[in-house]
Amino acid sequence: MKLWLVVRTDYEDMGYDESHGFVIRAESDMSARKIASESCGDEGTKVWLEMGTCSCTQLTEKGPEGVMLRDYLAG
Repeated sequence: MKLWLVVRTDYEDMGYDESHGFVIRAESDMSARKIASESCGDEGTKVWLEMGTCSCTQLTEKGPEGVMLRDYLAG
């Protein structure tokens, strides 16, 4: 299995009670997007399945130390 960072790119449309990103274990990017769509909030499933509204990047053990995802929305 691979780890995927799936993050919304439609920043201006994000609101409360919505998912903004996930770290998902899946075999492929399409599987990761599907899992994200099944775990969505008020944003709906379509956001996670369309290429233009989210990015899906495979995570590897290489790279700098640091936070991979901070999903924070203050109101």
